[in-house]
Amino acid sequence: MNEISNQKTQEVHNPPPIGVGGWLLLFILLITIITPSNFIASFIRGTKINILSDFLLADPKGFIISSIVGLLAVCFGIYAGIALWKIKQNALRIVQVYLYAMIGIVVIETTIKSLILYNEIRAGHLIVNPTFDEILLPGLFGIVWFSVWIVYCKKSKRVKATYRV
Repeated sequence: MNEISNQKTQEVHNPPPIGVGGWLLLFILLITIITPSNFIASFIRGTKINILSDFLLADPKGFIISSIVGLLAVCFGIYAGIALWKIKQNALRIVQVYLYAMIGIVVIETTIKSLILYNEIRAGHLIVNPTFDEILLPGLFGIVWFSVWIVYCKKSKRVKATYRV
């Protein structure tokens, strides 16, 4: 009981930060400005848009599908970032859906890439077999990256205070 009263007293004297700032601001900038800018630049250059681009650039249908999925993800990220920036009531729910969707996209892309590579290796079409870091590491990095932001959104004192969770 004493611990609870000490915690409440500490919160009164040292209130948690409120508003868009710190790591929350960084996250918003990442999903609303940096990621879309990178996507547009990659699309204009015709280079790697996502982890499947290496395989899908040769197939116009695959490139179109990959580009559409990437564009939808970027647009959803912008929408989620704006909701956070404006401190909308359902902003955290939107961001949670965005982050879990991104993990799903990464898992699907990594699985497809692995299956394509497996079939190419079995058919003997590859001169050099790809390594683990070329196949799975980008996917694992993506899963960890989005998971870290999920945890941040759930545990951050700033996020809890700003969005009244």
